[in-house]
Amino acid sequence: MAEETIVQNSKGVDISLEEAKEKITNTYLKDNPLYNQIVYVSNDQFDCVAIPFPKLDYTVRPFIIEEPKGIKHPKFNWETFRWEEASAEDAYQKMTRLQETLTESNKANAEQNAQIIQMMSTLMSSRKGE
Repeated sequence: MAEETIVQNSKGVDISLEEAKEKITNTYLKDNPLYNQIVYVSNDQFDCVAIPFPKLDYTVRPFIIEEPKGIKHPKFNWETFRWEEASAEDAYQKMTRLQETLTESNKANAEQNAQIIQMMSTLMSSRKGE
Protein backbone atom coordinates (compact mmCIF):
# COMPACT_ATOMS: atom_id res chain seq x y z
CA MET A 1 0.00 0.00 0.00
CA ALA A 2 1.36 3.42 -0.96
CA GLU A 3 2.09 5.92 1.75
CA GLU A 4 -0.38 8.73 2.24
CA THR A 5 0.58 12.09 0.75
CA ILE A 6 0.87 14.80 3.41
CA VAL A 7 0.30 18.49 2.62
CA GLN A 8 -0.09 21.53 4.84
CA ASN A 9 -3.25 23.51 5.38
CA SER A 10 -3.19 27.31 5.26
CA LYS A 11 -2.00 27.36 8.90
CA GLY A 12 0.98 25.13 8.12
CA VAL A 13 -0.49 22.07 9.85
CA ASP A 14 0.13 18.69 8.19
CA ILE A 15 -2.99 16.95 6.84
CA SER A 16 -3.56 14.24 4.27
CA LEU A 17 -3.95 15.30 0.65
CA GLU A 18 -7.32 13.57 0.46
CA GLU A 19 -8.57 15.40 3.56
CA ALA A 20 -7.40 18.75 2.15
CA LYS A 21 -9.11 18.08 -1.19
CA GLU A 22 -12.35 17.06 0.53
CA LYS A 23 -12.41 20.17 2.77
CA ILE A 24 -11.67 22.52 -0.15
CA THR A 25 -14.26 20.84 -2.36
CA ASN A 26 -16.98 20.95 0.31
CA THR A 27 -16.16 24.47 1.52
CA TYR A 28 -15.24 26.31 -1.68
CA LEU A 29 -15.78 24.45 -4.93
CA LYS A 30 -19.33 23.13 -4.55
CA ASP A 31 -21.27 26.36 -4.16
CA ASN A 32 -18.83 29.15 -5.01
CA PRO A 33 -18.50 30.12 -8.69
CA LEU A 34 -15.31 32.09 -7.95
CA TYR A 35 -13.27 28.90 -7.35
CA ASN A 36 -12.99 26.27 -10.08
CA GLN A 37 -10.16 24.00 -9.00
CA ILE A 38 -7.62 22.99 -6.40
CA VAL A 39 -4.04 24.13 -6.96
CA TYR A 40 -0.97 23.65 -4.81
CA VAL A 41 1.37 26.29 -3.43
CA SER A 42 5.01 25.35 -2.97
CA ASN A 43 7.56 27.98 -2.01
CA ASP A 44 10.06 28.87 0.73
CA GLN A 45 7.28 29.17 3.31
CA PHE A 46 5.28 26.02 2.49
CA ASP A 47 6.29 22.70 0.95
CA CYS A 48 2.81 21.94 -0.37
CA VAL A 49 -0.49 23.67 0.46
CA ALA A 50 -3.71 22.81 -1.33
CA ILE A 51 -5.89 25.87 -1.98
CA PRO A 52 -9.05 26.72 -3.94
CA PHE A 53 -8.34 28.78 -7.04
CA PRO A 54 -10.08 30.31 -10.05
CA LYS A 55 -9.36 28.67 -13.40
CA LEU A 56 -5.63 28.12 -13.98
CA ASP A 57 -4.46 26.28 -17.11
CA TYR A 58 -0.75 25.99 -16.36
CA THR A 59 1.71 26.08 -13.50
CA VAL A 60 2.99 29.52 -12.60
CA ARG A 61 5.07 30.15 -9.50
CA PRO A 62 4.02 29.56 -6.73
CA PHE A 63 0.84 27.81 -8.02
CA ILE A 64 1.08 24.23 -9.32
CA ILE A 65 -1.84 22.61 -11.10
CA GLU A 66 -0.37 19.09 -11.02
CA GLU A 67 -1.40 17.10 -7.95
CA PRO A 68 1.52 15.55 -6.04
CA LYS A 69 1.07 11.78 -6.32
CA GLY A 70 3.10 8.95 -4.84
CA ILE A 71 5.15 11.27 -2.62
CA LYS A 72 4.77 11.33 1.14
CA HIS A 73 6.05 14.89 1.79
CA PRO A 74 5.94 16.73 -1.55
CA LYS A 75 7.85 19.92 -2.38
CA PHE A 76 7.88 21.35 -5.87
CA ASN A 77 11.29 21.77 -7.50
CA TRP A 78 11.03 24.94 -9.58
CA GLU A 79 14.21 24.13 -11.51
CA THR A 80 12.96 20.78 -12.80
CA PHE A 81 9.21 21.53 -12.57
CA ARG A 82 8.61 18.27 -10.69
CA TRP A 83 7.34 17.26 -7.28
CA GLU A 84 10.08 15.81 -5.05
CA GLU A 85 10.22 14.21 -1.63
CA ALA A 86 10.94 16.76 1.11
CA SER A 87 11.13 14.52 4.20
CA ALA A 88 14.13 14.60 6.52
CA GLU A 89 14.80 10.93 5.73
CA ASP A 90 14.96 11.66 2.01
CA ALA A 91 17.24 14.66 2.61
CA TYR A 92 19.54 12.42 4.67
CA GLN A 93 19.66 9.83 1.86
CA LYS A 94 20.48 12.55 -0.70
CA MET A 95 23.25 13.94 1.52
CA THR A 96 24.67 10.44 2.03
CA ARG A 97 24.76 9.86 -1.76
CA LEU A 98 26.36 13.28 -2.26
CA GLN A 99 29.01 12.49 0.37
CA GLU A 100 29.77 9.17 -1.34
CA THR A 101 30.07 10.94 -4.70
CA LEU A 102 32.42 13.54 -3.23
CA THR A 103 34.55 10.84 -1.60
CA GLU A 104 34.86 9.00 -4.92
CA SER A 105 35.66 12.25 -6.71
CA ASN A 106 38.33 13.13 -4.16
CA LYS A 107 39.95 9.70 -4.60
CA ALA A 108 39.97 10.12 -8.38
CA ASN A 109 41.47 13.62 -8.03
CA ALA A 110 44.18 12.32 -5.68
CA GLU A 111 45.09 9.61 -8.20
CA GLN A 112 45.25 12.14 -11.04
CA ASN A 113 47.37 14.47 -8.92
CA ALA A 114 49.79 11.64 -8.16
CA GLN A 115 50.07 10.87 -11.90
CA ILE A 116 50.72 14.54 -12.71
CA ILE A 117 53.39 14.77 -10.02
CA GLN A 118 55.01 11.60 -11.38
CA MET A 119 54.98 13.01 -14.93
CA MET A 120 56.44 16.32 -13.76
CA SER A 121 59.17 14.49 -11.84
CA THR A 122 60.01 12.48 -14.94
CA LEU A 123 60.15 15.63 -17.05
CA MET A 124 62.32 17.42 -14.50
CA SER A 125 64.69 14.43 -14.34
CA SER A 126 65.00 14.29 -18.13
CA ARG A 127 65.68 18.03 -18.32
CA LYS A 128 68.50 17.74 -15.79
CA GLY A 129 70.15 15.27 -18.10
CA GLU A 130 70.22 17.75 -21.04
